[in-house]
Amino acid sequence: MKKILFISHASSISGAPIILLNLLRNLIKFKEFSFDSISLLSGPLDSEFEKLDGSTGHLAQPSRTSVKLWMKKFKSYDLIYANTVASLPAAIIWKKRSKCPLILHIHEMQNAIEQLVSTAGFSEMIKEVDQFIAVSKAVSRNLVDRHKIPEEKITLVYESIPLPVRIDKKNEDIKFQQFVKDSFVIGGAGPICWRKGADLFLLTAKKIIDNHLPYKFVWVGDDSDSQEFKQLQFDITKLGLGDTVFLTGTLRDPFSYYDRMN
Repeated sequence: MKKILFISHASSISGAPIILLNLLRNLIKFKEFSFDSISLLSGPLDSEFEKLDGSTGHLAQPSRTSVKLWMKKFKSYDLIYANTVASLPAAIIWKKRSKCPLILHIHEMQNAIEQLVSTAGFSEMIKEVDQFIAVSKAVSRNLVDRHKIPEEKITLVYESIPLPVRIDKKNEDIKFQQFVKDSFVIGGAGPICWRKGADLFLLTAKKIIDNHLPYKFVWVGDDSDSQEFKQLQFDITKLGLGDTVFLTGTLRDPFSYYDRMN
C-alpha cells in the first residue's frame, strides 16, 4: 500500500490548515493508500488531526536528526505533500530521505513567499518540487511569470470547505448578538495583519460612518491575546469606532457570524 506524508505549517484555526484537515477527512474514505500528517506548529486543531487515521506528529523547527528519528519509526513514504510554502523546507528534508516525489500546495502570493522563505530561497527550493497545486489563477501566474515554472507542472484547484446544513447561533457571543441586532453588517475575516487588509477595513469603516451610514463592521479571526489584535483594538478606540467595529477573535465555528454579514 502506498503511503503519503502530509505536512502542515501549523494546526491553527486558519485557512490552509482547515483546507488540509477537510482534505484528509475525505481521503480516509479511500483504501488504496494510507497517510501520516505532521504539523510544524502545534495549535487548536491538533485534536482534530489526531482523530484521523494514521500517525500525527508535531515537529517544531524540524532538523535532519528529528526527521531521521521519525523515519526510523515510520519508515519512508511514496509521496510528500507540503501544504503552504512555510512547510516546504521540512518537506524537502523528507523528500531526500524517502527519495519520492514532492507536491507543494501553494496558497501564497509573492509578498508572503518573500516573508516566509525569501525569493532566493524559494527559487532554490522549488527545484525539488515535482508538482504544484495552486489555489488561484493569480498564484499560478506568479509561479509561471516570476519563478519560470512550466505550466504543465501546475494544477489549479479552487478550495472549498463543507458548509453546515443548518447554522446554529446558540454559541454566539451575547455581546455580538446585541451589536449586530437589526443592523446592516459588513464583514472581514482572517489573521489581523497587513496582508489581510485589517487596517484598510478600519479606514473603510471610518469613511462610511463619517458619511452617516449606520452600518456595523465585524472582523472574524485572530487570537485576542495577539499583539496585532490589541493594536487593532487600540486603533478602533482612537478612530472612535468602538460602537461600529467588532472583533470576534478566534472562532472554532464562525459560520453563524458569517451568516450575519450582508
